[in-house]
Amino acid sequence: MVTQSSLIQFHMIVNITGLVWFVKENEALLDSNSTSSKTNVTIGS
Repeated sequence: MVTQSSLIQFHMIVNITGLVWFVKENEALLDSNSTSSKTNVTIGS
């Protein structure tokens, strides 16, 4: 029988995994944006 606490723990693990993936995806976007802005700065200077 599955207890309520184990269900909550499972949902927390799933949420944390989703958050980690979401952050990694956003970091990739931020990295590409920051590198492009850095090249823009060097070109501007």
